[in-house]
Amino acid sequence: MRNQKLRARLGVALTALAVFLVVAGLLAVTSWASLPKADAHEEGTVDATAHDATGEKNGGLDVLFIGDSEAYSAFSPLEMWGESGFASRVIASHGQRLPYGYTLLREALATSSPRVVVIETNSVYSSFSTLDPSLRFLQDHVPIFEYHDRWKRILTHDLAKPDNSRAYLRGFVVNREAKPAHNVNYMARTREVSVVPRENQEYLRLMVDYCRAHGATPVLVSTPSTVNWSTPRHNGIARLARRMGVDYIDLNRGRHKVDIDWRTDTRDRGDHLNLSGATKVSRELSALLSRRYKLPDHHNDPTYATWEEDLDRYRAAVGE
Repeated sequence: MRNQKLRARLGVALTALAVFLVVAGLLAVTSWASLPKADAHEEGTVDATAHDATGEKNGGLDVLFIGDSEAYSAFSPLEMWGESGFASRVIASHGQRLPYGYTLLREALATSSPRVVVIETNSVYSSFSTLDPSLRFLQDHVPIFEYHDRWKRILTHDLAKPDNSRAYLRGFVVNREAKPAHNVNYMARTREVSVVPRENQEYLRLMVDYCRAHGATPVLVSTPSTVNWSTPRHNGIARLARRMGVDYIDLNRGRHKVDIDWRTDTRDRGDHLNLSGATKVSRELSALLSRRYKLPDHHNDPTYATWEEDLDRYRAAVGE
């Protein structure tokens, strides 16, 4: 009787192990199959402009930009290349929260070694649920949870030639629409402080520490936006930056204010910048970053020859 019970328990244990191995195998296979075969939205990549920015094949990155749509609407790596000659990329996504930003940061620094990492501050205020970090862990380690609906594209797109026609923009999104903003006094003086949520502070600290551990200088930057930015938010980020010992650049006010014309430089009434506004921001910021952090000028470096080719393509596309 005792031997029968032991055999029964062993049978249950072996069955459970077999089920576990089968499930793990299925997850591994489906995760591999679900991974996009190219960094393009058409191939099923989640936030293609973010995952398209993990490094440079020819020459290394000097600057990495992280954030939400404010970042990919304001930072043009090719404009900065033309102005100052440093290599940069934008790893931004719509509505990006810090847990996802931290994932993208680790992904990017696994293949590149930038001198500076710019974190656009709108995402620092974006709240996220207590379940987001756990879900992010699953998505990071078991890709099927990230790309669970990509089966629709596998047969039709994985067999086709990938479309990377916008990859040369290096994460920047061109938009020429112009819808004027009316709240032009959004940075009125006040001592009010918008406190960054505690969980956001913790993730920002993780990102800052990760940058420093990999030899990159973290910098907080607030891009011009009459909808998303304000003096209380500026005060909150300034306080947090001092506490963390991080440089903070606010392009909405002070000596680094960019001369945005809110009649012509925004695509959606002050929420995001358009191409005209992004050009102004990119030129101002490229000069500031290059000077403050002593970034190299690669214009005469043959290793970066593709940047000159892409700059010509960019200027032709935007009509410069």
